[in-house]
Amino acid sequence: MPALDDTIVQCVTAGICSVIWAEECLGVSYGCRPGRSPHHARDALMVGSHRTRVHWILDADIAGCFDHVSHAWLVRFVAYRIGDKRVVSLIQPWLKAGGLREGSWPQRPEGVPQGGLRSPVLANMYLHDAFDVWAHDWRKRNAQGDVIMGRYADGTPVQACNTSGASPLTPMVHAGVSQEGGFME
Repeated sequence: MPALDDTIVQCVTAGICSVIWAEECLGVSYGCRPGRSPHHARDALMVGSHRTRVHWILDADIAGCFDHVSHAWLVRFVAYRIGDKRVVSLIQPWLKAGGLREGSWPQRPEGVPQGGLRSPVLANMYLHDAFDVWAHDWRKRNAQGDVIMGRYADGTPVQACNTSGASPLTPMVHAGVSQEGGFME
């Protein structure tokens, strides 16, 4: 169990990161953000599906999302967005902190510690750059017809007017997120 001081620092750092990322996040991101919930994501997708002619849905899930976050990429994203070396130096040891498993304490080569105060925030910060920005750019350049996306944590439903509208996204989603350390199912 983390010491009280560490818990306070984690909470404050997660709060600071949340505020900074909230300004950067795209409208498709609903996970682990103040004032947003799975209900907001569902409602946005429902409104979008009623206003457009979507008839095809891809329900993508980033398998092992918390387990496969690339430490190197997350640190780059944090350094770029926040620019404060002290915050980066706080986050790096948290990423490496393992957990007691079968009597040993292994290091984490990738992923964010599950159950920690900072884990959802770190994963959301990572997915913003590793998935949301990439998917948004793909949609603007390559989508055929209406394509609606929403991401809550590691779930990403994609709605399209037909299979040709978003089916090219399926292998690209896998390739795009895999480059950053996540995997789509």
